[in-house]
Amino acid sequence: MTNILKKVAQFNWNETIEVPIIPALHGTDESVAYSIITTSFVALAKGDAGYFGKGLYFTTSAEYALPYFATKPSPTVLICFLITGNAYPVIEHPRAKDNLMGSALKPNFHSHYVLCRIDGNPIPHIMENKEDTYYDEIVIEQESCVVPYYLLKIKKDKLIALAMDIQKRQEKLRQEENINEDDINNINVLRTSNNPDTRLNSQKERNIKNSEKPKSPRKKLTDSILNILDTEEKKSDYSSSSDDKVEFQRLNDI
Repeated sequence: MTNILKKVAQFNWNETIEVPIIPALHGTDESVAYSIITTSFVALAKGDAGYFGKGLYFTTSAEYALPYFATKPSPTVLICFLITGNAYPVIEHPRAKDNLMGSALKPNFHSHYVLCRIDGNPIPHIMENKEDTYYDEIVIEQESCVVPYYLLKIKKDKLIALAMDIQKRQEKLRQEENINEDDINNINVLRTSNNPDTRLNSQKERNIKNSEKPKSPRKKLTDSILNILDTEEKKSDYSSSSDDKVEFQRLNDI
């Protein structure tokens, strides 16, 4: 819970209000973005049965959000204000037996908060002696807790170089994770049991289940990025310069 509180403390306005509010990003296509600012997130509220629970997904990192909108026909980002309420700190790995994929939010919690790596996998804690960069995902159940405030339209061809870099970092982490599969299977033991025999049996069951799982949604997203990169390679030198233009609009001006 410490990490979400640190995020809340970054914004001075939370010192004078009872219910904390934080800004976050939602990447999508332009047509969907305009639909959202017209009818709010109502249409999407029941549509995303994601890795960390069913709801609306946001992040506070533009870099982390990039793969989710870079492949869209007209890449667009909504900057929103969120009320996260009592946030559940997610450490359950998507490939663990008791994962949260597609499940309702935890009882007595208003949102799920996930501290994660660039590949989207959660981490149970930050090691103080490491200088790794961490990201987050925020899952909101009620669309009434979200207010879209800014809309950014971004040129698609300027995203290619960034998408390539992120994809390489994600793939490197996945390769390391395949070597350390036992560590993944043991994460949920933090919540379920301290009994060594139970821990061992759970690990064996998870290894069997994981070997039967199809390609994950995140892997499909990576493949989609690679397909676009192969196509765009013939058109672009992948340069990213200060001339990149982003159309930035405040929603009450639209």
